[in-house]
Amino acid sequence: MSSLFNNATAGLGGMFSAPTAKPGKPEAKSSMESFGAAMTAVDKFMKYQEMSQAEKIRASYLASKGLTEEELANLSPEEQKKIEEEILDAMKRKLGVKEVRS
Repeated sequence: MSSLFNNATAGLGGMFSAPTAKPGKPEAKSSMESFGAAMTAVDKFMKYQEMSQAEKIRASYLASKGLTEEELANLSPEEQKKIEEEILDAMKRKLGVKEVRS
């Protein structure tokens, strides 16, 4: 179950990544820093929980391609269109939509 959560949150710009210490130099955190980190994690989790199913699918898809929303916006219009169509197809599959009417 945790890998499902990690995959789904991977596209959220590192919102759920744990801080990493530099090799050979352990990080010492004060209790206030730890409290702040915990609040940040809670805020990030709440933001994820507030996302619609479609937003979660989109974030997961972009993460699987190693893209952020900003990077997607900087692609050529042709590349953007292709990826947006792939995201729509992923949403249809995951939400069980057979046909979308225009």
